[in-house]
Amino acid sequence: MAPTGHMRAVMNGTNKLVNSQPPDFIKCFAKDCNNSATVMCSSCTIAMYCSLKCQYEDWYNNHIKHCERMQKNK
Repeated sequence: MAPTGHMRAVMNGTNKLVNSQPPDFIKCFAKDCNNSATVMCSSCTIAMYCSLKCQYEDWYNNHIKHCERMQKNK
């Protein structure tokens, strides 16, 4: 699996940062799509999609309404 932006460093209890392991499968955020997500929204870095097509369609149908709030809640 290629590295993606959803991997984050986390504290391991010894004041050292370690990379958290990504889940094996992250479902595409687009409605009615069950494919594995491989690309993410570059603004909020939370929403993930299986393709640029799903990302584009979800942006106009749904994500545009939530992206800014998701950025603030990170």
